[in-house]
Amino acid sequence: MNKLVVSVGIIALGSSVVHAVETGALNAQQTKKAWSMSASLRGFYDDNFNSQSGANKQSSTGVEVNPSIDFGVAGDQSSFNVGYDFMARYYEKALNGTSDHSDFTHQFNLTATHAFSERVRMNASEQFVVGQEPDILSQGGTISTPQRISGNNYRNTASVGGKVQATTLLGLGASYDNTIVDYEDQGRASLSSRLDRMEHAVALNSQWTLSQQTVGLLGVVIGRTEHSSTDFIDPIFPILAERRDSRSLIINGGVQHEFSSQFSGSFLIGGQRIEFPNDSASKTK
Repeated sequence: MNKLVVSVGIIALGSSVVHAVETGALNAQQTKKAWSMSASLRGFYDDNFNSQSGANKQSSTGVEVNPSIDFGVAGDQSSFNVGYDFMARYYEKALNGTSDHSDFTHQFNLTATHAFSERVRMNASEQFVVGQEPDILSQGGTISTPQRISGNNYRNTASVGGKVQATTLLGLGASYDNTIVDYEDQGRASLSSRLDRMEHAVALNSQWTLSQQTVGLLGVVIGRTEHSSTDFIDPIFPILAERRDSRSLIINGGVQHEFSSQFSGSFLIGGQRIEFPNDSASKTK
């Protein structure tokens, strides 16, 4: 009887080693439990919270609270995670022309991964953000300077991709990203007229295993941006938003090297070509 118990234990151990759990969609806190929660509280100082110059420049202190919650499930081949992130900011001073001291941002995340085999993997994600802070709304988009903008503005980003380890030396990857941005501010020369858009990006990449420590990288990204507003973007001249539509091509390559278990580095070089098909006055960059 004792021998039977021992043999069953050995079989169970062997099974757990062969069938590894897929955890690609989970965060570091979800290795032992499905739920993860976090929260932060901080004070801040913004020396130009209205992003104005000259006499209109104002500073403000404030408080920010940022709780989040995630729920994830891991299986033998698939993993799934859904999350919600809330950020509330209170400014000492109100936004110019309003009595509004507060900003609220809601972010919903959905991630899924599936391993068809040890060589073939696929992932998909969805992120929806609604709020007032455009530096959060336009991740990778047009706005580079954080500023406060009232209204319920939103950004939706969906992505799907996959990786194939074709041989021991060559790995291939492909992905498609779609982003929709919409601002509440409507009318001529409004934020909506200049920034409402849909972005498409198709990426193809390869990894070449040159040695145990060195990997060669080569990739291409094809992008397209289509502005969706029908309002004029200029307060005087009748210029439509579609004039800013663009097509882009990015090619890059390089190497990644692991010098030790604690130190690694990479070198990348590439070029980008952008053209504006609806603007006869602009030149290809």
